[in-house]
Amino acid sequence: MVNSFYFPHGTLTEIVDINNKDLLVPIDSLIENDHTISMCTNPIKDEDKLTYEHDKLFINKISKLDDNGENNSTKFYQMTYGLGEGYPKKEMIIPEFVKLFTRINKVFLSPNTLRKTDVLVDYQERDIKIYKIELCEKPNDDFIYKLFLSNASEKIMTFYYNGLLATI
Repeated sequence: MVNSFYFPHGTLTEIVDINNKDLLVPIDSLIENDHTISMCTNPIKDEDKLTYEHDKLFINKISKLDDNGENNSTKFYQMTYGLGEGYPKKEMIIPEFVKLFTRINKVFLSPNTLRKTDVLVDYQERDIKIYKIELCEKPNDDFIYKLFLSNASEKIMTFYYNGLLATI
């Protein structure tokens, strides 16, 4: 199944490299490439154990389009996060339609329901702490990215949104 998704510039910035799962590739370097392959991961709950089943995520094309206001009604959230004390903090902007996986609740949650006590999962299966998450303005850029995504299985469409396990 192929789906297309729109992300304003400044939101989705990095994608996991399938050839080196420890590497995040800037989305700008993948513009107009045909058939980029990334990684999707399906969390599997089995009694008290949580495992991660990895698969391929096919990015058929990433295009840069003029921002025609299509996402004007979408809410955006600014999140500060990191590996924990002693590590650098990072910031990103998340559209409300992206749901991030929480290790504690073992579900995907939209940014408006995430709390500082939730623990996220990154592409290396590490625990990610949320320091702050709040509603923010839509990024004011002249263009958006259009991604044509498909995955190898018929399961839920998961991917790593700037390195964090997410779904749309």
